[in-house]
Amino acid sequence: MSDHNFFDNLPGDMDISLSNNKQAEPIIRENSVEQSSIVQSTPLGDQSVNAATSATSTATLEPLRQALQEPAFDHNSFEEENIQKALHIPQISLQAFFETPATAKLLQLSAADRRMSRSHITMQAGGIVAAINFYQSAPTPNLIVIESRLAYSDLLAKLDELAAVCDSGTKVFIMGHENDIRLYRGLVSKGVSDYMVLPTSPINFIESVYNIYHDPESAPLGKKIAFFGAKGGVGSSSIAHNLGYTIAYNIQDSVTVADLDFAFGTLGLNFNQDPMQDIADLLSTPERIDEGTIDKMLLKHGGHLNLLANSGNMEKGNNISVDAITQLLSCMSQTVSNSIVDLPHVWNEWVKTCMVQADQIVITATPDLACLRNTKNLVDYLKANRNHDVDPIIIMNQVGMTKKPEIKSKDFADTVGVMISAEINYDPRLFGTAANNGQMIQEFTKSDRILEQFNDLAQIIVGKKLQQSTGKSSLMDMFKRKKQAKG
Repeated sequence: MSDHNFFDNLPGDMDISLSNNKQAEPIIRENSVEQSSIVQSTPLGDQSVNAATSATSTATLEPLRQALQEPAFDHNSFEEENIQKALHIPQISLQAFFETPATAKLLQLSAADRRMSRSHITMQAGGIVAAINFYQSAPTPNLIVIESRLAYSDLLAKLDELAAVCDSGTKVFIMGHENDIRLYRGLVSKGVSDYMVLPTSPINFIESVYNIYHDPESAPLGKKIAFFGAKGGVGSSSIAHNLGYTIAYNIQDSVTVADLDFAFGTLGLNFNQDPMQDIADLLSTPERIDEGTIDKMLLKHGGHLNLLANSGNMEKGNNISVDAITQLLSCMSQTVSNSIVDLPHVWNEWVKTCMVQADQIVITATPDLACLRNTKNLVDYLKANRNHDVDPIIIMNQVGMTKKPEIKSKDFADTVGVMISAEINYDPRLFGTAANNGQMIQEFTKSDRILEQFNDLAQIIVGKKLQQSTGKSSLMDMFKRKKQAKG
């Protein structure tokens, strides 16, 4: 298929143009929206409101920003052309804690808006006190929205308590009822991403969320994770796909899995999906890669999992450039919390670029001499080119194969200089049957051992714990969990 035909076949309403519009960051928002425009309702109690599916995620409060030097945003001059920039809210998990019926209604209307269709929103009553209590036994989402009527000093003190139970990466958005610059400065000093004065309108709230994640000074939303096999046939793709499924369904964090093995990729087969468009065609024209184009090509698998597959055409993927891969990784990291890149077992410039630019690298190996040599070479290369990054995660796969001599994991780890994170037993019947059925391991078996291993690996990669299903926990238990997640 030619490049021209590829883009001709995309949906007619698809925006494949590049946008370089720089968005102004909001400061304190005071609106002329009348109280009557926010419908009053009776207290809603604890409840969930889905924009796609509910979720909770991770984090510590964002570092101090330079927002105080920027002019306040005037929402009274908000025009239709400016509203359009709110169309691309990332696939984030957002949890809101309201105190008044009017704010609960505002959140309901915002969650139902088409601009929030990719987000996963939950809400409950109680304000910041409820948030502190809730996150003592649960992972924090990408964005916490809190309505507060507390006095200045009390609110700042409660923010310190909230920070103690937040995971790294979570942003906090406060909505209050006072237009006070001293309050705003105090909130910014605590790492709060934005402050909005109530009452306001749903479109103003949505625009605030947009600006938080499109601030050029803030870090990208997503984490890039590259999976690479120490040699062909070690099961790197199978592990990458199953871990993507585990992150999405067990941790309930947004994840996109991209299959960059253009000739022999199995992402579509493993999930029993038939991609309408091929990622190789998109990468052949890097100037056309943007968030909107990628979003149209994604295969949705539940509320949190997206698949960017290919058709497995051996004639494609020969002209992929480093610029195309860089642009793809950049766009993916702006839209989801986790981008899993399933790399082929080849060694060229764009594969090296993927590995160097990734936030985390997962190397899958088998306990034999060839994998030992290759893994050692990979680790040495990565340490030389990623001086300040964490060591790669090494997974030993197909352990315990009958009558096959194996290198012990301890000896393997001592040689390469990186510990082994997991040893997955050789089980060709389980993995083979699941693959032939187009299923993930979790869909096919209830084996505690293998599912526990995938859960542990997913938590290591994402840096989050699974949603707690038990009752109350002590304060000491909470600190232990947070320390382990950050370690």
